[in-house]
Amino acid sequence: MEKGTCIYKELIDIAKGKTSKDKLNSIAEFVYQKYNVKINFCQIFGNRWSFYAGSIDLITVQARIKLTDKIGIFIEDNNLDEHVWNELLSDIKKVI
Repeated sequence: MEKGTCIYKELIDIAKGKTSKDKLNSIAEFVYQKYNVKINFCQIFGNRWSFYAGSIDLITVQARIKLTDKIGIFIEDNNLDEHVWNELLSDIKKVI
């Protein structure tokens, strides 16, 4: 639990005082730097997911996860343990 709390605090620090798009870009950069995983944040319009922020050079998408009714993420390389992903996604949802 301590590790999850630490990640949440880091996400809060990097998102502080930024616009929504800048916040999401910073979170995507943090995930890449810490876990070597590229993600895109997408706006959701019904069945259509449109790039909004994050890594613009995704080659293939291995996972698509809905975070809220309006925001989701594409994940390029899903090489993290499921427990780590669950904590990370939970923390990202709290920050956005």
